[in-house]
Formats: sequence, C-alpha cells, structure tokens
Amino acid sequence: MSDDFEFEHGDEQHPPVRAGWEPLPHQHLPRPAYFPSGLAMGTAFMFWGLITSWVIFVIGIGLFAAALAGWISEIRHERKHYESSKPLPPADPS
Repeated sequence: MSDDFEFEHGDEQHPPVRAGWEPLPHQHLPRPAYFPSGLAMGTAFMFWGLITSWVIFVIGIGLFAAALAGWISEIRHERKHYESSKPLPPADPS
C-alpha cells in the first residue's frame, strides 16, 4: 500500500509530520506506576475479606492505604518536579 503523503523533515525536538498537518503540542505524561493495581488489589482483598476472614480484610485495608499513599506522594513529587522544570513566562513590561 502506497502513501500519497509527503513528510516534512523533523528535528530532534519535533518528529516529522505529514505535509499540511500541525504537529501535536508537547505534553507531559506521567510515568507508569504500579499503585493503581495496588489499589485494585487492596479493594479486592477488602471485599474478599468481608466474605471470608477479618485477617484478609485487614490486609486489604493495609494494601489499599499503602498504595493510595504511594500514588499520592508520587503524583505530588512528579508535579513539583515538573513545575520547577518549566520555564518561567516572560515578564510583563507594563
């Protein structure tokens, strides 16, 4: 299958795009994390513990709390790092 489009040349910061198309703006994406799966597992253990044993319920609460605390601290740390690395806007001359 042949492509009838021509690509404009890109540089190191911007990948090549098809002629006539606008490149997407750079957007910060968060790093992959295991904390959401830890929250899901903690929730599953809590519900499983409601049916079976209080020990499993307590394990689920602990796993849920640890995953939630880890995820929140990672988001706060990443946001603080991202905010400090952004360039400052130019000063208003007025």
